[in-house]
Amino acid sequence: MYPEQRLVKEAVGVHGTGMPGREVCTSKPSSTPRSLIGRLTREVTYRWRLLWEAPSAARAYEMNSKTKYAERQRLVEEYARGYLEGWHECYAACLDAVEESVSQKSEIWAAGDLLSGGDGPPKMN
Repeated sequence: MYPEQRLVKEAVGVHGTGMPGREVCTSKPSSTPRSLIGRLTREVTYRWRLLWEAPSAARAYEMNSKTKYAERQRLVEEYARGYLEGWHECYAACLDAVEESVSQKSEIWAAGDLLSGGDGPPKMN
């Protein structure tokens, strides 16, 4: 039972039948000024606390902007990390191919002849 309520006993009898009456307890809200003042005080303090702890519109906008900026920065760093990892992987593969072609025991001018259409090493002047 809530402190703002009180029990009221009412005698209810069955009229015209000769049967005895019975007591029925009903709960009715109390309208004492003390409970009303208590409720009002709780409501005012609750609303004041909400007002005091809530961020202002400018502060909420600033927090939202910072959150969006941090998310954007995280995505940029993730993209850059992936880009650089791919670049390093490609560069390493290219270096491996160059080292492999240099380490072969073939004549060094064969690639140049193939491109220029010449018949041998360059002639001395």
